[in-house]
Amino acid sequence: MKRLRPFTVVLLAILVTLLLVAYDRHARAAQPYGDKEPDVQPPAESPDWKRMGKPQPGEWLAVFSEPGQTFAEYKKQCKNRKTDKLNKMYLVPLGDIAQEEPQLIEKSAQYLGIFFDCDVVTLPAVPLPEEAYTRKRDQYNADRLLDGVVLPMVKEKPDALAMIALANEDMYHGGLNFVFGVASLEDRVGVYSVARFHGVIELKDDSLELLRTIKLASHETGHIFGMYHCTFYECVMNGTNSLTETDRRPAHLCPVCLRKLEWNTGLNALERYKKLEKFFADAKLKEEAEFCKRRIKELEKFRSSAPKTANEKRKTP
Repeated sequence: MKRLRPFTVVLLAILVTLLLVAYDRHARAAQPYGDKEPDVQPPAESPDWKRMGKPQPGEWLAVFSEPGQTFAEYKKQCKNRKTDKLNKMYLVPLGDIAQEEPQLIEKSAQYLGIFFDCDVVTLPAVPLPEEAYTRKRDQYNADRLLDGVVLPMVKEKPDALAMIALANEDMYHGGLNFVFGVASLEDRVGVYSVARFHGVIELKDDSLELLRTIKLASHETGHIFGMYHCTFYECVMNGTNSLTETDRRPAHLCPVCLRKLEWNTGLNALERYKKLEKFFADAKLKEEAEFCKRRIKELEKFRSSAPKTANEKRKTP
């Protein structure tokens, strides 16, 4: 197998069992699961914040031993932080996906902008290079797409926090049967495929494909922002070892991972949840919209009951 570049995260799957795996070189040498406790707590107790229990056979944490990453550790380890000069995300459609699924591209860009509190620029579609195609496998080499297409593009964008390419063609990496994506934390780039989200199992509507796509894109881009797999709560940053496990995990960040993103980008959590609630409602993703409504109510109650600062007291009539 080709050696991975430093700080590379690969989302992969074994064809026979439809495994969805995000490979991180840190996972192999990680400490046993359960050694750490979260250093950020939710504003209030809620059944929505479910702690990660003992992994079941076949689940990610049953296969890969990971220590998790506290907020304090994240602040020390994060190398890609939003600034006045580094403040945009770029979405690059590869091949025919922009023509075949224009709404998926549009909604994915809209969601990522809300999720990461960044401006997202959708670039013109880029053809899939023939040299990245392996005829014998009828698949594209994800590494060649990353190195040959996406990496040169991010070098031309000095304001890019992340450069993400989205394709509708099947991909592979090394000796693996196929991959859903490859992302480099060091280079701030990623290339993801949605081909298997609807190519293996016929979907009843577009909402499941959209949900899977935004989970994939936000999870992998979270890695580009320096976030490791979450082992504290059920969270979109959980590692997953099957498509079933992926579907079972939430689309949202847990309190620890949200705090990481708040620190990184300076986002306003309440305003972010309001925008997310509207997005999910418009996309007819009812469960996700209801989750956001509960968070909005929770944060508004918490903020209204919090002690006022000296400046706020002076402004009070």
